[in-house]
Amino acid sequence: MYRKSILILLLIVLAVAGGTYYGCYMQEKESIQLDAASQTVTQGGSQEDRAEITVYVTGAINKPGVVTVREGARTADAVKACGGLLPTADGEKVNM
Repeated sequence: MYRKSILILLLIVLAVAGGTYYGCYMQEKESIQLDAASQTVTQGGSQEDRAEITVYVTGAINKPGVVTVREGARTADAVKACGGLLPTADGEKVNM
């Protein structure tokens, strides 16, 4: 019984360690890809060459939903694309 418990614990520890390693690896890989993409846009691209991203905006917004904005846009741009904040919204608490 004792050996079975140790084996199960060892398998759980290995699974957690493997998952942690995989998560860190994927996060680092994504970061490298984002850095390469931003350098490409900065070096050879104009404002029109930038890619678009799609975001979901919700909360105290006139027209909540999915909007498409240019890469590098601010939160304020996405909020503006949704018709702006409602009069009851507390604009000071929104990090634009």
